[in-house]
Amino acid sequence: MCKKRKRQTIMFALLIAALALVSTLRLAASSKQVAQPLPSVPVLSRIYLDPGHGGFDFGAVGKLPNGDDLAEKDLVLNIALTCGEQLARAGHEVLFSRMGEERLTNTTAADEVRARRASAKEQAADLIVSVHANAYAGEGRAYGARVYYNPTSPVSRVVAERIAAAITRHTGAYIGRECRTVADGTYYMVGDESMPAVLIELGFLSDERECALLGEGWYRTALATAIAEGVGDRDVETF
Repeated sequence: MCKKRKRQTIMFALLIAALALVSTLRLAASSKQVAQPLPSVPVLSRIYLDPGHGGFDFGAVGKLPNGDDLAEKDLVLNIALTCGEQLARAGHEVLFSRMGEERLTNTTAADEVRARRASAKEQAADLIVSVHANAYAGEGRAYGARVYYNPTSPVSRVVAERIAAAITRHTGAYIGRECRTVADGTYYMVGDESMPAVLIELGFLSDERECALLGEGWYRTALATAIAEGVGDRDVETF
C-alpha cells in the first residue's frame, strides 16, 4: 500500500511538472506574438540638418541668468553645426538648410519652411533633422526636450525614439525629465511621409532653469552629440 501511494505521488508530481512546462511554453509563444519588433532602418547616409528660423526670424527668445537674450535661431544653429561636424566624422554626408543668417527666401516663415523641405528633396537627403527650441506662455512649468515625427513613417518613428533615448542619456540627469517622442505629422517639415524626418524641440527657452542650461556650451554639445548618436544609432566622438 505504501509503495502504491509513493507511485501515485510521483505520478502526480510529474503531471504537475508537465502542466507547468506547457504553461511556460504557451506564455513564451504568446509573448513572441505580442512583441512587435521595430522596423529595420536603412542606412541614413545623407543627413539634412535644418536649424530652425534664421535671419530676421528670431524664433523664441529666452533670458539668460546674466540678463542677455538667447534667441532660438542662434541656439539651434550652434547645436546643428556641432552635430553636423560629429556626423561628418562618423561618415555621414551632411547638408544644411543654413550655416549662418542666410535664408532660402525673404518672405514668410511658411515660405521658408516649404523651401527648405524642397531643398532637402532636391538634394536627395535620406533624413531631415529639423532643430528648434520651445516656449510656453501659459501657467505652470513647461520644460524638457521632445522629438516629433510623422506616425505614418516607420523610419521616422525609429529615428525619433533613438534620438529621444540619446537625449535622455546625455541630459536627463540635469533637466530631471526624459525626452519624449510625439507622433504628430502636422508640422510641415515632418508631414511628408515620402521622406523620413524628425523635428526636435531641444527644450523651453521660457523656463528659467532650462534656458540657463541651454546657454551653457557643454550642455549644447551634449544635445548635439545625442542627436548625432540617435541619427547614426551609435556612439560618436565628442570634442
